Amino acid sequence: MRILSTATGAVRHGLGAITEAALVAAIVAVVALALSPLYGPARFVTGTGTAEAGGRTASAVWIDELAGARSAGLAYGSAFTVGYTTSAREPWAQARCFPNDTTIFGQTYADGSIWAENFSVYPGGPMPQGFELIDPIAQNWTGGGADCELQLVKYSSNYSRYSVLATTTFMVVP
Repeated sequence: MRILSTATGAVRHGLGAITEAALVAAIVAVVALALSPLYGPARFVTGTGTAEAGGRTASAVWIDELAGARSAGLAYGSAFTVGYTTSAREPWAQARCFPNDTTIFGQTYADGSIWAENFSVYPGGPMPQGFELIDPIAQNWTGGGADCELQLVKYSSNYSRYSVLATTTFMVVP
């Protein structure tokens, strides 16, 4: 009888240890999930402009300076500059806007956008940034708000292709 009692105790102890280990693993996973907004991969998924590839330093891009912006944000006709961090050499910024319910526009481009600009953001670049949310030439977009995307990119040496280093979104208010 004593052997059976010892064996039952050992099994009970083993099951308790396994249950405790599973509980600790679940707690660690929940804590990691709760803290995920505080570190890089979560910022990339939530659209705050970071990306990390191959263990390299993370890149980030953001609207840096708002010239003539309303307190609620950028409006049609506003100018802005882009801030960034990256270890990539000679990055560029691409901004593109898409129509929403408040957009006043005539037509879209093939990709569905109504406005886009592309500038070098590194010191001494060939096209210094001068982003302005206005479309005086094509007049696809003539007013109202829009949903926009800002990407930090690195072009190939012949500018035939590029890789996206970081992305963030912003809204143009009507």
